[in-house]
Amino acid sequence: MIIIKQYVSIFEPMKKIVVLLIFLAPVLSAQNYTIGNWYDFKKGAISLTFDDGHPSHYNTAIPEMNTRGLVGTFYVNFLWNNSWAIEANDVGHEIANHTKSHDSLSYLSVGELHDEVTAFNQKLENDLGFPIRTFCYPYGNGGESDSVMFYIQDTVAQTHLAARSIAKATDDEHYKYDFALSERDYYQIRTVHMRDSMRSYHEDFRKVISTGGYMTYMFHTIGTPGGWDNMEVDHFTDVLDDLLLIKDTVWIATFRDAICYHRERKTA
Repeated sequence: MIIIKQYVSIFEPMKKIVVLLIFLAPVLSAQNYTIGNWYDFKKGAISLTFDDGHPSHYNTAIPEMNTRGLVGTFYVNFLWNNSWAIEANDVGHEIANHTKSHDSLSYLSVGELHDEVTAFNQKLENDLGFPIRTFCYPYGNGGESDSVMFYIQDTVAQTHLAARSIAKATDDEHYKYDFALSERDYYQIRTVHMRDSMRSYHEDFRKVISTGGYMTYMFHTIGTPGGWDNMEVDHFTDVLDDLLLIKDTVWIATFRDAICYHRERKTA
């Protein structure tokens, strides 16, 4: 049996799959091959996501993650300083789109929605020098399953491969591998709000492992008294250390990489 573990990019999937099949053609007729549901045949996947580009992300969260070899996705608005974002990308973190002004999207005109989502995505790419591939809805506005919000998701889908909402994971179905049964589901990804007890996080870990599925975790400020959904630094590092204990079982990936792999695994 040939075990395929290589992770390939979503942006040229058909080309790479064709090359892969040509490479394997001499042996496929006589042997089977297996593609893991997750990279390196991990049992599940988790993404750590951070909203709003707060200084505590690059002053505290990124250094703590770097020392542990962990990566995260950082959703930013207008950047006053590009250097931290470029440095974070260089070491494997993802920088992603959270709109220019953090406005509630359903209150915007079509032109304003374009400026906040599509045009800002292009500006980030031009300023930072690398692709921006995922999105997070300010206040969660636009990421609901309500069809009234689908025009927002359709706008996001023009330039992004997935989007994370702020809707909470409320039952086991939200943790399973088949979290995206339709294309639209990739633009309504649920999340775990990281402000509860360590016990609740452990329960989330176990659900991801037991279902072979995926979950994103949402952070806001780290070690900032009075900050939105603030998590103390000691609490944050405890969460990271707990993730290290399951790193051999669960793929700790950026949102972009996890979604890319999931999409390609389904097509393969």
